[in-house]
Amino acid sequence: MQIFRCALPAFFGVLATVVAGQGQTTVTEKQDARVAIVGMEAFREVLETGRYVVGPGDQFVLLIPGVEEALELWVTAEGSLLIPRVGRVPVGGLRLSSARAAILDACRTQLPSVEISVELGQFRTFPVSVAGMVGVPGVSIASGVQRIGQVIRNSGGILDGASKRNIRLIRGGQLRGRDRQRIETYLQTNQLPHSDSLEVLRVDLELYYTTGLTRYNPFVEDGDLIVVPAKGEGILARENWSRPGTYEYAPGDRISDLVSLALGPAVDYDPENVLLFRYANGRWRYLQHVDLAAAVARDPEADLLLQPADWLIARKLPDYQNRSTVRVIGEVVYPGSYVVDLEGSRLKEVLEQAGGLTERASLGKSRVVRDFDAEQVNDPEWTRIMAIPAASWDREEKQYFNMKSREKPGRMVVDFIELFATEDGGAGQNILVRPGDAIFVPMALETVLVSGQAANPGAVPFDESYTVADYIERAGGFSWRASSDVVIIQARTGVWRDADDVDKLEPGDRIWIKENPVHDRWALFLEGMQVAGQVATVVLLFVTILK
Repeated sequence: MQIFRCALPAFFGVLATVVAGQGQTTVTEKQDARVAIVGMEAFREVLETGRYVVGPGDQFVLLIPGVEEALELWVTAEGSLLIPRVGRVPVGGLRLSSARAAILDACRTQLPSVEISVELGQFRTFPVSVAGMVGVPGVSIASGVQRIGQVIRNSGGILDGASKRNIRLIRGGQLRGRDRQRIETYLQTNQLPHSDSLEVLRVDLELYYTTGLTRYNPFVEDGDLIVVPAKGEGILARENWSRPGTYEYAPGDRISDLVSLALGPAVDYDPENVLLFRYANGRWRYLQHVDLAAAVARDPEADLLLQPADWLIARKLPDYQNRSTVRVIGEVVYPGSYVVDLEGSRLKEVLEQAGGLTERASLGKSRVVRDFDAEQVNDPEWTRIMAIPAASWDREEKQYFNMKSREKPGRMVVDFIELFATEDGGAGQNILVRPGDAIFVPMALETVLVSGQAANPGAVPFDESYTVADYIERAGGFSWRASSDVVIIQARTGVWRDADDVDKLEPGDRIWIKENPVHDRWALFLEGMQVAGQVATVVLLFVTILK
């Protein structure tokens, strides 16, 4: 606001009457007035600085001492402000600060000693051209307090494969002479025009959305041309960044720009091991160490200019927050996670930290599972066998399949019964458990499971005096399809044993009564007749030869 101080003549009472008589105070009733929504950023960057470009449809408010109502004056289609008793003031195309000065200068010539206040009351909307890879290219209606990104969204948004970092903003409001021809050449060749009178800006929405810095997404002006080209070459932030990935390269990019796009390094990055991978002559990469702290501080020697296809690598700190716990699950007093030494802690020591075993714990089925990665599990022989149809497997391949299907990856060989039988934990049972291991102590079921071809299969309460036959009898005996092949699957070891070789069962063991195969007697008869016919043919042939 600019204020000129002077005495107040009676002239302004007449001026207000004339303005009212011309209907200027009722303009808001004739215009499609809007309530302007202006954020503080737009206010400070566009309005308060006076950078706003005035044009037809803008409204100015003049506050005159002694006049009750402010004068609302609109910029005409020809870009002038018609002030009663002052005259025509050309303001179209001027920045707000210049337009305000022109209005006050014109008032001062007629009213040299009056204090007048001039402000922009309402701003107008205007057409902006949006070209290139947007949903709806053409003309979009915008206002001077909208950013380029908002105008592009109003034009259907950026299409897949379009650039977000190399959008061109051509200030066309003051185009003169050959500038229009230079713009046409740019649109055809994608070569930026060089002209002292033509302002071409690069809009970087990716950096704007990442950093929030307004210089990457300026406010639109009347006459602007926005061009969204195709996406260009990439630069990469790899490994230990907050947002690793491939980002579009923009001319002038430096290491600090790529760091901003990647949202900075991860908390566990190694500041002494940040590397730049770059092609030499486009053929072979070489590496260069980067002082990341200096680059982020915009040190020109460290904040190197990037090239397309550059990689910025941030390595991870070795041994950063390594896992140092094991999990204890099941029938212990305090199940949960427990810290172990770097080299590991003894199994009984960890179980003592967990409060020891409960009365319901099953020592026979307790186990320790070691953490393992995918490379350890990878088995080329298993992969090869699984690629062959099962009908084509030879004997060894079938045995290998059976072995692998029963394998329990990561399970450690520990006998918990022997572990607690002696103070020292038995012969090698008190193993070192390492970070990442899990100790499982299941509940003792105190049953023996009879499954398969039993008359009433199910769990039978464990009794030390029972034999295999006793358990089968408790399960209703053999069903009509049962075979004499009975297998015991031991709970502690998972080993299969023939029932005749097992003297004593333990809680959790399984008795599996196998099934007699079903025979198709008619098919067997036909097969026998076929074989008999073939034998008869051979005998007849042999007799014929002998004769």
